[in-house]
Amino acid sequence: MNESRRFLKLPEWYTYFLVFVVAVFFIAERAVSADVLEVIKSRTKSFVQEIRSIEFEAVAEWEAVCGVTNRTEKFREQMRYFQSDNMSMAITNAVYSGLFDYENFSGDWVIIYNGERFQIFQSEGGTMEWREWSGDWTNTIPSRSMSPVTQVFSWLAKRGRPHAWSNITSDENIDDIFKQVEHIGNRTLNDIECVVLEFRGTHSRAPGLMKEVWFSQGNDYFPVKIVLHLDGSPITNVEVKGIREVILDNGTKIFIPVEIVSVSTHPRSEYTSSIDTIMMDTSTLKINHEIDDALFMQPQHSIIAKHMPRTGQLETVERRYVSHYIIVVITIICVVFIGLVVCYLLWNRRKIGKSCDIQ
Repeated sequence: MNESRRFLKLPEWYTYFLVFVVAVFFIAERAVSADVLEVIKSRTKSFVQEIRSIEFEAVAEWEAVCGVTNRTEKFREQMRYFQSDNMSMAITNAVYSGLFDYENFSGDWVIIYNGERFQIFQSEGGTMEWREWSGDWTNTIPSRSMSPVTQVFSWLAKRGRPHAWSNITSDENIDDIFKQVEHIGNRTLNDIECVVLEFRGTHSRAPGLMKEVWFSQGNDYFPVKIVLHLDGSPITNVEVKGIREVILDNGTKIFIPVEIVSVSTHPRSEYTSSIDTIMMDTSTLKINHEIDDALFMQPQHSIIAKHMPRTGQLETVERRYVSHYIIVVITIICVVFIGLVVCYLLWNRRKIGKSCDIQ
């Protein structure tokens, strides 16, 4: 009888034991996840904050399918990048095919950010166009202005912040980004184990945008893949195909992406899909050397003469783009003013009508 009672009690004891084991497992898993997040955040700060300046040359190849014409458009660019703490400059000399019924159509771009404003010099199809706008993230940032290094860490960027490397990579910004992160598991990319994190709520203008970032365990948690999801659907996949290990003068080891492939779908654009590849010429790579600020402050005529050899005497079109916020404020003021004028006219008309009735 006692043996049967003991046998009956055994399942109850076993249940408590299982509950204990499961609880310990989940607590340990959350503790490991928290440790991994802290390591990745620390390594991210180390990677980006060690780079004060960078300069290199690269080749970019872009291919897209136009949904309107069903034509495949391509271009190949020779590019030069200069980047300091809060300034950047990109120079591109491109040859296009499949555009405007031309077999080979050339163009030159110079994109400069001087810490406050963008300037874009564009020479294509016989016209020289110059544009300028404020450097906040509420405006459209030209993809050509983002070097491969910036592109790999673009998940640190938030709209509304000035477009400056020092702002993206500050302790305050990185800590804020990692407050909105979730560890969604480990996956394998090219036989390398990666930790996958999900970042939400960092893009105020697109609340449905989610950034999925893969961090390579074999490369000190360097980001090797970024997938952008909009309203649950993937729209862009950025993958690092080549990495170079660099030892800085202070002995710190960092990694530099030397080849990046981006595959995008464009549900709201005339292009249905595109593939963008950037390959760095590592022999031209310079890190943390002195770059004169005057490079980012050149007058227009100097930029055209030095960096746009195919421009010549072309027609120049100038456009200035003011800040998004200024446009909003001006619009509100105009609406209020029009409303006041309408109210005044209605009130005055009513007053005149009353005076006519009295007479």
